[in-house]
Amino acid sequence: MKRLSQLIFSLIFLLVILMPLAFADQDGLSPGIKSLYDQGVHHYRDGQYEDAYKTFLSVTHDAPEFIESHYYLAITCAQLGRIKDARVAYQDVIRLAPNSEAAKLAKDGLSYLPEGDQ
Repeated sequence: MKRLSQLIFSLIFLLVILMPLAFADQDGLSPGIKSLYDQGVHHYRDGQYEDAYKTFLSVTHDAPEFIESHYYLAITCAQLGRIKDARVAYQDVIRLAPNSEAAKLAKDGLSYLPEGDQ
């Protein structure tokens, strides 16, 4: 339970404090994708994790190079206990931008996930 509390605290810290520094601008995205992404962020911040999950899954499908959406998908999956899916989404961030600040955050997120594929 302590490890889960540390994970949640760390994810919130990373999200609120560091995430704006980690990602490139979103200029290449269509307005529809940006709007859907913003909706997912709203769901996440409101604690509506299942809605956020569905939204970020759609965004990552429609804009697979959109790193920030993969990161939000990862932290949403972690909140839902979908550890295997969180691991895959974090790994996608690392694969898409291996030398970025986002990849560093994803590596941190991976380190807080419990072992196994719960």
